[in-house]
Amino acid sequence: MRESRRADRRRHGGLLVYLILLLSLQAFLLVVALEGVAAHDPALARNAAILSIVLLTSSWGLWWFVRHD
Repeated sequence: MRESRRADRRRHGGLLVYLILLLSLQAFLLVVALEGVAAHDPALARNAAILSIVLLTSSWGLWWFVRHD
């Protein structure tokens, strides 16, 4: 039983690190999208915003998995 708890903590720790990396990448993509808007480059802004939304939904899914596991 003790090894099971340790394995769960290790797995959740790994998932939380992955979640932090996804959120960091999302923040970077939001900055790129804002720079695209400021530079009047709609393709760059749109693509960065779409990728940011994809990362947001995957982060929410991962967060839900961590909380309900």
